[in-house]
Amino acid sequence: MRPIEIDFGRRRRSGARISGALLLAAAIAGVGAQTWAYFGLRTEADAWQADRRRLDRLASAPSIKSAPEDQERLRAELSLSNRIIDKLDMPWDTLFATVEAAAGEQAILLGVEPDAERREVRLTGEAKDAAAMLGYLRELRRAPVLGDAHLTDHQVNIQDPQRPVRFTIEASWGELPPTPKEPAAAPPGKNNP
Repeated sequence: MRPIEIDFGRRRRSGARISGALLLAAAIAGVGAQTWAYFGLRTEADAWQADRRRLDRLASAPSIKSAPEDQERLRAELSLSNRIIDKLDMPWDTLFATVEAAAGEQAILLGVEPDAERREVRLTGEAKDAAAMLGYLRELRRAPVLGDAHLTDHQVNIQDPQRPVRFTIEASWGELPPTPKEPAAAPPGKNNP
């Protein structure tokens, strides 16, 4: 009888070959994807470099003098842009929170008219009585965001049996722009350097 040769290693090798082939295919696909991404980024970087070179040429090119009308129009647009930026930069949330918190139960706020250019605000309200109105004014004067709060108008509603007081208060608000200071004069009798 002939001996039977059984090669158990052949099966293992074929499984190893399949998994090796799959691993090699995955590695080739990964390298392909990375190469594709590299060339995409390279193309984008080349486009940015071209834009940069074009902008550098424009910046170094002699400028064309514009007409006085164009310069005046640009100044007007710049001035308008600066005013809009100043308005947006004002502490609006702080203002509204302050005037609402100061009102309490004895006074109600009916209107807020801010003027960002002059950095002033006009408040219209109604209070139970004159004491409540003055209490509201005191609270506004304590607020750090408001300055120089003062009563500009008040009137008692005599047609209402409770006689509420309608009032108007004006105040400055926000950080005021710095004012140029004049140099202080030297005290008499002192020599100036």
